[in-house]
Amino acid sequence: MEKICKGRISQIEFFSILDVDYYKQSCGTVLADCLEKEYEYIIIDFGVLTKDNREDFVRCRRKLVIGSCIEWRLGAFMEILTNGRKGCKGWEYAAVFGSGQTKREIKKKLRIPFYEIPFSVDAYTVDSETLKFFQKFFRS
Repeated sequence: MEKICKGRISQIEFFSILDVDYYKQSCGTVLADCLEKEYEYIIIDFGVLTKDNREDFVRCRRKLVIGSCIEWRLGAFMEILTNGRKGCKGWEYAAVFGSGQTKREIKKKLRIPFYEIPFSVDAYTVDSETLKFFQKFFRS
């Protein structure tokens, strides 16, 4: 993301785009530093949820699992949703859906509520629909 938005990759541990700080790698001390900076939100990308990072994930105030339900990327996300959600009370789920049929099948099969992230062809472009979604999403 840094290379696409800034045109280069720097050697410093974080970069900023539109008043948002992005940390490239984190550890407990980086998170502790972030907590002292009075950010409105701290979003941690755990990548794929595994046994190794699950403990840190469940310590978060808001536990949000975000994935893609677009047909060709569905496998890994479905595995988390079906196998990894036992005992996950209070977790929230958000996804981008490809087709309406896929959305109906997943909601029927899993019976869990999803926030539906608007589909965007370009992940680096934010249109008004996506902006409205995330403004509402972070206020909930």
